[in-house]
Amino acid sequence: MTERYKQEASRLGKAIDIAIEATEKYPPKDFEQKHIDHWIKVHQEWKRELFECEPKYQNLATLKYSVNNVLTYFQEAYGEGVEFFWQQIAKQGLGYKRENKLAKILKRNRIKDDMEYDFIIDVIVPYQQENIITSEEANILSDLLLKFEEKAINLK
Repeated sequence: MTERYKQEASRLGKAIDIAIEATEKYPPKDFEQKHIDHWIKVHQEWKRELFECEPKYQNLATLKYSVNNVLTYFQEAYGEGVEFFWQQIAKQGLGYKRENKLAKILKRNRIKDDMEYDFIIDVIVPYQQENIITSEEANILSDLLLKFEEKAINLK
């Protein structure tokens, strides 16, 4: 485990603690206690794995996926808990930034990797249902998904 990995894992561990606190204080409106308990258990497991996984997985590339796992909900959702999370991230100077991934993808007009592909798959329907994106944007995203899938097939 490199010193840089230790620092980044420690920073992510603090973000996980904030995620847990945000969910305990401001649970999503559709969460029952069993959902909150599961959320906490999963996040505690992610935190434990930061330092207890096999050494070959203790690298910055793997950590990038862990960061994505922790931040995805807070990048995609909204509400008191999400606002609390980002306020605490800023207050503690953890350096994570809230970003509009969808706007970046639409502006670039292509999906650059599996994480962006998974993100679009996860949000396209709920974002359309909640009028976060227009029908035109949903169509563009559908086309981008198809292009990404075709590219992935051609690479095999």
